[in-house]
Amino acid sequence: MKILIINTAEIKGGAAVACNRLHEALLLSGQQSKMLVRQKSSSDPTVFEFSNSNIRKKINLAFFYIELFILKFFKKAGYDFSLPWFGPALHKHPLVKEAEVIHIHWVQNSFLTLHTLKKILQLNKPILWTLHDMWAFTGGCHYNGTCRKFETNCIACPQLKNTGIIDFSKLIFEEKKNTYQKNIQIVCPSNWLAHEAKSSFLLRDHPIEVIPYNINFDLFKPYDKRESREKFGIANDKKIILFVSMNIEDERKGFKWFKEAILKLENSIPNWTDTHEILAIGRNSDAKHFDTTIHYTGRLSNVEMISRAYAAADVFVAPSEQDNLPNTVIESLACGTPIVAFNIGGMPDMIDHKENGYLSEYKNTDELANGIVFCMNNNMSASARNKALKMFESAKVAETYVALYNKRINEIN
Repeated sequence: MKILIINTAEIKGGAAVACNRLHEALLLSGQQSKMLVRQKSSSDPTVFEFSNSNIRKKINLAFFYIELFILKFFKKAGYDFSLPWFGPALHKHPLVKEAEVIHIHWVQNSFLTLHTLKKILQLNKPILWTLHDMWAFTGGCHYNGTCRKFETNCIACPQLKNTGIIDFSKLIFEEKKNTYQKNIQIVCPSNWLAHEAKSSFLLRDHPIEVIPYNINFDLFKPYDKRESREKFGIANDKKIILFVSMNIEDERKGFKWFKEAILKLENSIPNWTDTHEILAIGRNSDAKHFDTTIHYTGRLSNVEMISRAYAAADVFVAPSEQDNLPNTVIESLACGTPIVAFNIGGMPDMIDHKENGYLSEYKNTDELANGIVFCMNNNMSASARNKALKMFESAKVAETYVALYNKRINEIN
């Protein structure tokens, strides 16, 4: 089966990592899978950039910068919002024409326009769209926060300013109504995202399936804790809390809640700072947020080092305010490290409370702190690994997708 996966990037970003893992799983299952991306990062011969022309690449990059420039005047700080009007004519690409199944993933940042999507939907081919956030059924935001306008009609988006001049959310929502007139097979990695999609005005009448992400268990696996800590210069007689974020200023990722929980533990547990340390993956920060010693790794690209970071920790704290099915949580489970998170989004799909982690009441930092202590004092490594093996096995996920591809092919024929 000739499958074409379309995603803005090959590797950079959570959605890119997830669909690249699916692509590899499909290849291992014997399918003829290819990826079409704007930004190729590897030498993989099954991954193709939309154009070999430097001029066309520069034009498409210019589209992206134009979008950023426009949003500078309309988007409020701290939110992700994308316009659907800039990008190449992907429906004319040879890979789109030869594909038997077209599988769309995360296509924002001026890669797949709604005009092009409409052209692709007019092809007599099965079209699947795996959602990695809420953008497909909103007026342009990636996560809705507390707004529920996507259930009826997006207008005057609270994440935008100057909507009296141009209401982008209204324009985008109306164009999506016109674009989605043909049935699209929607796939959501988490039950939460599927519920939100089914609640939306735009996608409620489309078929929606839940298929989780997959992971390579040969790459993400438990490592010896002592050896892993030595890799990061961490003493073995400490309790280690892991935090992962590429941008601690992103409020949705919840660093403020992590900070509050750690401060409470510092103030309530005697000698906390002598016995506990933090391992932080992501962008280094010069700010001194608390007294607990922090080991910054910076960005990690080596898979073994990422796995060893999880293995070095006693607990991974993922206090996102809203999230789909974070790769970091999947990776932590695969490496045998329990997770503390708020009971939101796709977290309940992955975390069994007090079995492989701890689900805290939303924005309750007392609960978050209790969860950190609970996970550090209880050995849940085997339960974490078993949960990952049961839920995210690559061959099983690929098989589920192939069955859905065949179902859509049969419906068309």
